[in-house]
Amino acid sequence: MQVIDQATWPRRDHFLVYGALEYPYFSLTVDLEVTGLLAALKTAGLPVYPTIIHAVSAAANAIVEFRTRIRGESVVLHDVVAPSFTVPWKDDLFSFCAVAYDLDRDRFLESCLAEMAKAQAVESVLQGAAFRDDVLYMSCFPWGAFTGMTHPMRANDSIPRFAWGKITPKEGREVLPFNLQLHHGLADGVHAARFLARLEALLNSVARHS
Repeated sequence: MQVIDQATWPRRDHFLVYGALEYPYFSLTVDLEVTGLLAALKTAGLPVYPTIIHAVSAAANAIVEFRTRIRGESVVLHDVVAPSFTVPWKDDLFSFCAVAYDLDRDRFLESCLAEMAKAQAVESVLQGAAFRDDVLYMSCFPWGAFTGMTHPMRANDSIPRFAWGKITPKEGREVLPFNLQLHHGLADGVHAARFLARLEALLNSVARHS
């Protein structure tokens, strides 16, 4: 991790402008084309949710702005950020799960499935909870598609949020409704576009090679 020198930081003025706003976030929802992904994962015996989590993590880690965080008056850049996501729990509730990011998909999936099982077995959803900012918040709406979403935020929260829905047929394709929410002081639309293009490419690579 490194502390960014704001005096020479190219985003300094944008950071100050958006940081002064009561709600300095922007949200974007798109359909990612993932034709053949579900069939490929089924054939390969790979779990859908953890595989998408890995792809989102890989795409986010490749973009500096998605690893940048606000800490009080400072801005820091993490070397690596890890997924923190929701899992089904009990009584129609959900629990939280965090897994260390690993570029190797197979190792990540093994760790992810083990941590998901632990998260689903906890007595209290908040047991052992601690705030970290070297994470990426993720969630899934598996019951259908959506065209927009907003996320709960703390004051001065700079952690990117991601959510996706059910893969559905659309005009002869299969699409994944996908939402991201970013702090505009740290990232712009161009960074969101680069992330989405990288994520779509990763998911389609999984579909081709699984």
